[in-house]
Amino acid sequence: MPSPKEDSLDIKKILKNDESNTSLIIIQHQSTQSGYSLLRYIARSARNPIIICFEQSPEFYKKAIPSAEIIDCRFSNEIPSLERDLEHSFFIDSLERYNNNRAILSASKRYNIISLVKLSSKGLVQQLSSVQNTPRVTTINLHSVYNYEKVINEYGLKPNAPQFLGVLHELQQYQTIPAHLTNNDKFVIETLVRSAQKGTKLVRRSLDLITVGINDVEITNLEGVTQSLNIQAKADEKEEETKPQPTNLGLSFNLGLTSDQKAAREAVPLPYLQAQQEQAPIISYDPDSADDWDDEDPDDDLDL
Repeated sequence: MPSPKEDSLDIKKILKNDESNTSLIIIQHQSTQSGYSLLRYIARSARNPIIICFEQSPEFYKKAIPSAEIIDCRFSNEIPSLERDLEHSFFIDSLERYNNNRAILSASKRYNIISLVKLSSKGLVQQLSSVQNTPRVTTINLHSVYNYEKVINEYGLKPNAPQFLGVLHELQQYQTIPAHLTNNDKFVIETLVRSAQKGTKLVRRSLDLITVGINDVEITNLEGVTQSLNIQAKADEKEEETKPQPTNLGLSFNLGLTSDQKAAREAVPLPYLQAQQEQAPIISYDPDSADDWDDEDPDDDLDL
């Protein structure tokens, strides 16, 4: 029976494009949490990298990987071949635009293929990662730190809870992330590796915090971690809330308040709060001479 250490994923090896990895790696991302910097980092450590760029400019990759062969397909409808005489690793920054799953599956038997795909293109991911098409595959799903913390702080779930990933996926699909809280160099990655290796599970999963630097990455495994991971973002959010509102809007009067005016406003008792503190009114009724009140028969006047 394999030990927990053997079952755990070595994310560093996956991101370093280690030879023990699966030859096909699919990175799912979206506009609010893009994976271009992660793809570029993986390409830095690859042997003879060939980068096919549909979305980013060649300069984006060339500055970090001067030795890489870069094929610019941003303004072309031609699909480059994935066949080479020597050993190479191919990096494709848009699986949708490459649009040739058969070529990718065929080439992955000989070369390493690492590709980005939009989260909305689930059909492509299912085709490429199905057991019938490829028995060994790694999928990496990029989540924002904002959504990760939301599941912990607002839903009260820990990363090892059975419902955690389900809620995280729902937020990834439907949650709108504030612009000032997006960070394309810091994110939570959900890694799933399906590989039949001796002494390991068939499917292994890991949840890690990744900060992509120029030359390296910082990795923190998130199993059982519940504390805040994005302190700076929370500080920025608080600063945004407490930021003074503009007072000069081209009006003939001032919309701002001085400190004395704010103190005077806060000292005014609010009517609804005052009403809650008062005792409920008491209704007093004195029967007049026309009343025929009988304590023994209160309904006598109803003529029943």
